[in-house]
Parts: sequence; structure tokens; C-alpha cells
Amino acid sequence: MVIPGWHSAGARRLRPGAAGGSRVLTTAAELAEFAPEWARLPDLANPFSGPAFATAWLAGHPEATPRVVPLRDGGRLAAVAPWCIVAEGGKRVLTGMGGNAAWYHDPSRDPRACPLDLVERVVAAVKAIPGWDVARFCLVGPDAAALRAELGKVGWVVETREAWRDSSLVEMPPGGWQAYWESRSKSFRRKHRVARSRVESGGCRWFEAQDLQDCMRWFDRVLAWHGERLRGVRDWSDVHREWRASVAEARERGELHLFCLEVGGEPAAGEVVIRRGRRAFALLHAFDPAHADLSPGFYLTNRNLERLCEIGCDSVDLGPGDFLWKDRLRTRALQVDQIVIGRHGSLRGLAEAGFEGVIKPCMSRLRATAMRRARRAPPEEPIAGADS
Repeated sequence: MVIPGWHSAGARRLRPGAAGGSRVLTTAAELAEFAPEWARLPDLANPFSGPAFATAWLAGHPEATPRVVPLRDGGRLAAVAPWCIVAEGGKRVLTGMGGNAAWYHDPSRDPRACPLDLVERVVAAVKAIPGWDVARFCLVGPDAAALRAELGKVGWVVETREAWRDSSLVEMPPGGWQAYWESRSKSFRRKHRVARSRVESGGCRWFEAQDLQDCMRWFDRVLAWHGERLRGVRDWSDVHREWRASVAEARERGELHLFCLEVGGEPAAGEVVIRRGRRAFALLHAFDPAHADLSPGFYLTNRNLERLCEIGCDSVDLGPGDFLWKDRLRTRALQVDQIVIGRHGSLRGLAEAGFEGVIKPCMSRLRATAMRRARRAPPEEPIAGADS
């Protein structure tokens, strides 16, 4: 399914009915009351699809007001759209909890077409929610045609593309791990053999943490390594709290895989993977800087992919981000587009659509032209008599 921030219990056709008839949850108390039913949905879409992440995210963002829409088929909960409204530069923005990341807005990555009646009900919910000027969602490009067409009835729609949002996907061919590995370049496989030899010569142990105590101890290590590597970039405390909530929920559902690597008896690298059905999501990957010369993360990720294939995962989503190691591992990139909707009847919505659709592209073209001219400009002639 490809709906912004919604999480489905199944793909079967829903009975007719307007999404606007669903009660929209707007307070933390209502969300807490609804959370147990939400948590029982059998097919949560990704690491951030459950109530644990939504509750933790709202706790760290008091400026956001929830707009969570449960969609029901008769009396049965069929899907959840966990949205919120945030203030941004004088505008009221309806968006998915978690910011502009596709895993939060458009999480399920299911290539099947979304049932049109469910698309219509979700769009009806967007129309029915009061108090927003602009809606901003990230969607998987080729899989959201029906949704895009329906959203065009709500307001002025502008689509933008930024490559850093694209998610790297590893899809296993029918021949399994061996066929996938042989599809990688010879230079890449040679590099892996060298890295594997270096790591194993130091006396390594690769394993999956099993009991709760081991899982949380290794998870804390991975968080610490991640925070150390990105120190000074931003404050990660809120993000780490949200990830901890998602990991605890996945552990309860039996969907957590925490892969560990020790070198010389010391922790060297770890990767947190959450499995949803036959798809796995690599949530967090980090290593101890003291072992950086061994490339332990490179070794660990390859072993993890092989293991995930063995246990029945047919694809692994490595997430967004422009990294060379993801380019080498992925079989294809999932194109992610941002859709901005300026609500009909809202001057702020019209202004935002105009800025995103006209002014911003013009500024980008002017900047690109200036950069090209600067690269072509001849070097300045030295002034006669001046010191060189």
C-alpha cells in the first residue's frame, strides 16, 4: 500500500464509506486509549508504523498536534493514518509524524496497487480535517498514481524530487543469496573478501542477540557509536528515544533482529533490523571507531543480508541517504517524491504552492546556471608588476 503515513491490516477491499465519518484522534489521551487496538494490527508496515513510535515522537514534539485517523471496515480496524499538524513559518502544515522521511509517510513499500476505495477514504479524511493550510507528504514515486490523482481534488499539488530521499532496496533474486552475491561486481566482491579476511584474522564472532538483556545492552552500544560518529551534527536524543520505542515494540512482536560483531573479544559493530513480513528494514548501523581500520560495518552488513535471506526475507530496505556502500549493495533505488498540497480556499496554501511550484524551481535553475558559468569563466590575468 502506498498511502502517506497509513498502516493497513490487509489489502482486501473495504466496504464503502467516507473516511470523514471516522473519529479523528486529536489528544494524547485519545491516542493512549486507541494504542492497544492499533498495536494489534497484524501487518504493521515498517519500523515506525506502530503506536510506540507515534507516542514517543509526540512526546518529543509538543508543538505538534496529533490528527490520527483510524479507518474501519464495519467495526474492524483496517488502517491507521497517523498525521499531525505543525506550525511552520505562519503556515499550518498537515504531515506524517516523523518529518520528511518516506519511512514515516509512505511506509509500506508494497508494490501492489492500493484499493481505490481506501485511497478515496484517506483523501476524504484529508479534506475533512480542519485547521491546515498545506499538506506535505513523501510518497514512493511509481506506486502512488491513484493517490496523487485523488489528492489533486483537495488543493494545488506540487511534486518535488530530491535524490537523497530515495531508499536503497536489496531484492533477493529467485536463486537466493548466491545469485544476488554473484550479481555484484567483481571489484566489490574482492573488497569484501579482503575485509572479511582482515576481520576474521583478528578473531571475530558474528551472532544475533537473543535475550532481552543482551538486546538492550547491544542496542545501547549501537546508539552510543551512532551518537559519537555524528556528534556536533545535531542533537540525537529525541531520535534515539523514538528508535528505542520502536525497537521495544518490535521485540514484543517478535520482529527484532539485532546483529552483533565482536573482534578479539571486544564489541566492534552492530546493526538493528526490524522485519515486517517478508521485508526487513535496516534501522540503525554503527561501529566502534577503534576498529574502523578493519571495516567491521562492511563485513557485518554482508553477513546480515545473507542471514535475512536464509530466514525468508525477500527484500531489505537500507533506508534513504547517499552512501557509497548502499549504492554497491542495492539492486534498485525506490524513488521517493515529496508532494506539497496547498489547500483550496487558503491564501497561505496558494502561496506555498506558488513558491514550491514556480519560485523555488526558478531559483534552482538560476543557481545551477551561475555555477556552470563560474566553472567556465577564464582565470584572471595577473596584474603586471604584482607579486605572484
